[in-house]
Amino acid sequence: MNSLQSSSDKKEVKNKCILYRNNKVKDLVRKNFNEKAKEKLFGTDVNSTEFFKVFTVSSEEFWNNEENEEHILDHDETELPALKEHIKGLYISHSQKAVKDYIAGVSGLVSFLHIPKENTSTQTEDLKDKLFSELKLKFETRLQDLGKFFDSVYTKIMNNLDEGVKKAEGHCLKNAQKILKSKNAKYSGYHKTLKALCRCSGYYRSRDGKTVDLNYTLVLPMYASMDNTFTSCFRINQNSRRSIKGAFDLLQNDLITIDNRKHAAVKLRLTYIKTELRILIANLETEATARKKNIYNSITQSVQDSMDPAYKGTILLFL
Repeated sequence: MNSLQSSSDKKEVKNKCILYRNNKVKDLVRKNFNEKAKEKLFGTDVNSTEFFKVFTVSSEEFWNNEENEEHILDHDETELPALKEHIKGLYISHSQKAVKDYIAGVSGLVSFLHIPKENTSTQTEDLKDKLFSELKLKFETRLQDLGKFFDSVYTKIMNNLDEGVKKAEGHCLKNAQKILKSKNAKYSGYHKTLKALCRCSGYYRSRDGKTVDLNYTLVLPMYASMDNTFTSCFRINQNSRRSIKGAFDLLQNDLITIDNRKHAAVKLRLTYIKTELRILIANLETEATARKKNIYNSITQSVQDSMDPAYKGTILLFL
């Protein structure tokens, strides 16, 4: 009896230790990345404390529960059920958006198909020509504004990068030493770190999970110089005039309203045009997000490509 009670107590203590450790890990991850996610994705003026979910899962404990084998964590404490629900929610959210976009596209097409073909009176054609001429003129003006907006964004980012390059060049040795500097006076391990970095083109992961990225460290001043402009332009939840989303929304919302148009054929044509424009802008926003990732990652990749001959040359010194 005492043996069973002792075993149960040990299991309970181990359970509490694991849960305590998991909570500490999640708190640490949130602390390290939550503010950064807030700044990069939503802006510092957004009032929220958590922008992403953190799960500490144990597949082994989960399957021990499923197979009714000995386990320390309960079914829900493995956090796999919560992770599955979270993924399911993301899938449903994306599916609902896809369905919504599809319905919008069908609605626009149906509106176009319902345009009365027989109604071609001179008065109707004159009204249609007048409205569409006005619409074309407004769109041409907005497209010019959109072009000026992207030109200004490009100029700002290039100026920021030029400034960042100068700072990176001035601090490259100091920043590199932060990674290569040994924690002890004998500099043991210095050559191992340098050799590992050169062998893996400036990046490697140690056995304890610690990552060392010399390329990213070298370009930190460049990121620091361009981050404000980059973040304000690509912010996904704000349609200010400084953001790409805001520029696209302005183009879409400036379309002639159809509420005060009495002629059915004109209303249906405008509904179709608005639907097609909404689909086009949604595709452009998706493309902008993809290019944002490529632009941001290309800076580190560019430095890695430039440094690669030096990495390979240094490796030869170790042979």
